[in-house]
Amino acid sequence: MADAIFKATHMVKRFGPTIALNDVDIEIYPGEIRGFIGENGSGKSTMSQIMTGIYTKTSGTMTFKGKHWEPHSMMEALHNGIGIAVQENGTISGISVAENIFLCELDKFSGVNFFEKERLISKSKYFNLDLNVFENIKNKYLNTNNYEAAKQEVVKTANDLLNKYLSVKGSYIEKENKDYDDKINALTEKFNSNSKAYYDQVITNNKLSEKEKQKSYHFYLSELKKEYKKQLKHLDNIHQYNLLAIKNDKKAILNTKLNTLAALKAHFEPNKEPKLKNFFLKLFLGKLVNQAKLNRHAKQVLENIGVRTIRPELPMGAYDIQSRKLVEIAKVLAKNPDIFIVDETTTALSEDGRQILYKKMNDLKQEGKTVLFISHDLDEIMEKCDTLTVLRDGSIVANMVKSEFDPDLIKKYMIGREIKGDYYRADFTPSKEDEVLLKVNDLSYGNALKNINLELHAGEIVGVGGLSDCGMHILGKAMFGSIRPSKGEVLTGQNLDIVVNSELVAMKNKIGYLPKDRDVEALALNDSIYNNIAIASINNILKFKCVVSKRDEREIVKKEVDFLQIKCNSSSDLVRTLSGGNKQKVSLAKWLGNESKILILDCPTRGVDIGVKQFIYQLMTKLKYEGYAILMISEELPELLGMSDRLLIMKNGEISREFLRSKDLRQEDVIEYML
Repeated sequence: MADAIFKATHMVKRFGPTIALNDVDIEIYPGEIRGFIGENGSGKSTMSQIMTGIYTKTSGTMTFKGKHWEPHSMMEALHNGIGIAVQENGTISGISVAENIFLCELDKFSGVNFFEKERLISKSKYFNLDLNVFENIKNKYLNTNNYEAAKQEVVKTANDLLNKYLSVKGSYIEKENKDYDDKINALTEKFNSNSKAYYDQVITNNKLSEKEKQKSYHFYLSELKKEYKKQLKHLDNIHQYNLLAIKNDKKAILNTKLNTLAALKAHFEPNKEPKLKNFFLKLFLGKLVNQAKLNRHAKQVLENIGVRTIRPELPMGAYDIQSRKLVEIAKVLAKNPDIFIVDETTTALSEDGRQILYKKMNDLKQEGKTVLFISHDLDEIMEKCDTLTVLRDGSIVANMVKSEFDPDLIKKYMIGREIKGDYYRADFTPSKEDEVLLKVNDLSYGNALKNINLELHAGEIVGVGGLSDCGMHILGKAMFGSIRPSKGEVLTGQNLDIVVNSELVAMKNKIGYLPKDRDVEALALNDSIYNNIAIASINNILKFKCVVSKRDEREIVKKEVDFLQIKCNSSSDLVRTLSGGNKQKVSLAKWLGNESKILILDCPTRGVDIGVKQFIYQLMTKLKYEGYAILMISEELPELLGMSDRLLIMKNGEISREFLRSKDLRQEDVIEYML
């Protein structure tokens, strides 16, 4: 077995009186995908943040590649071989995508570097180019005086690689074309199969007239064709990109050769650098950034992980949480880290985004690098990881290899006990009260929402599901008054005569909204738990309409902290010091403290552990039977099926199907209406 690439010994981390890591010893090896799992607050994120310089350890030692390791910042860690995609938001909204990717590195695009010096490198997935060989040659000669030998070895290596490339290029293009044809055939076969299955289903439906059968079939066929053409275009885009990348492999070899020769020349002949030219470049262009060069390099970084839909010149704030997370992943991977830490990142990604990440994780593993994969999704951990470390209360309680993975055993290790009580709802009968608390009439918002109609009853949990871009997240914002619809309205009040056209109106009428991106949209991270909970209830505890009753405020906060079992030393603790599950509880506490009887919950269990998930599900069930109306938006089908009285499936901004709660309802029944 290879030597450990990273070791931590007797690692301790304290936050005041709280012990986040308690005498942790761990060894991580090259060429493995190591899972980290545990309840919120177990210490898994703390460990990764110490490894990457976000936190400093209280005591203990770390070594990385056999040397003492103690980075003082994320950037220092990244540039020296350990990168992290953090749990929540790791980008800055007010600057461009490109500026986020090259944050703290803009000097590469200004002054003496204003004009293009280093040539861009683009590689295909087929010709497994090991361009690190050029870096190895450069490092081999840096401490010698043999400049000529260095140049000769670089040129010879490039020629050898070119000859190898030219000998296999044709077979790679042939393989890519075959892969493309196979995917097209599989997609066409699926289209024909689905079309025939639906036709057979409609023909045998005796409740429909012949005219209704034909109308239903042709409508379904029309929608199926739209999706078929969309997927055809997607496959063609990928195919053209792969063909271009194969052709660019030759350019990658040549450009790497030229970059290496330029670096050697700068080292061995520093006096030949154009000093006068550099002086004037610094003088006149030292404060300017070459935006075209910056955007060009950022575009390349994104394409290297398979992302071609994000424009590097646009502000980061123009993109949703998934796109921001992909930018963060691309930024880290551009530095070619030896250890890539994925800290609960998949919860922010759609299925397409997850597949991009999974592919890069496997690529790193094949290259002999290490992935540290932190997730609350036990199925995902068991499928993707080779080894697993389980943490509980700041200590490692188990290290397992893949052959030892057992879901029940892992859960027991995580929480130290058997999970008791129901996970999802125990009943399978849809129920609701007669009273409608919230009504959506003909709601539209650009192309994101199209003529949405729904009613939310007291004592009802309505689930909304679909693919990440189906419009469900926009629907939640519109129902809370965060965005103004282009058409239609949201109504509440005893007589459904109050238009919810702002967040203030929503709050006054006891509507609460839990957004998907809690750190950005729901919480003030640098403020206390106390203020985050109390802020929504201020209007309820005003005396004489102008003075806040501090006693009432304290009672509300204490009641919610106790009721939701928020783990903290006191309510004065800053929210940013809490685990993901406790942050989510603070977000919920805000609306329960406001006595909000209508709750719009967007991905309520995103980034929380199995114990907190069960707690939230049981809370939702309790609130339902107390007459609360709950709209649960989720990208997780199991929780939608497990919790909803009614399930609405959205596709392309419309409600494509409604399902009632049933013991027989399966994921397979639902998925076809999402795609």
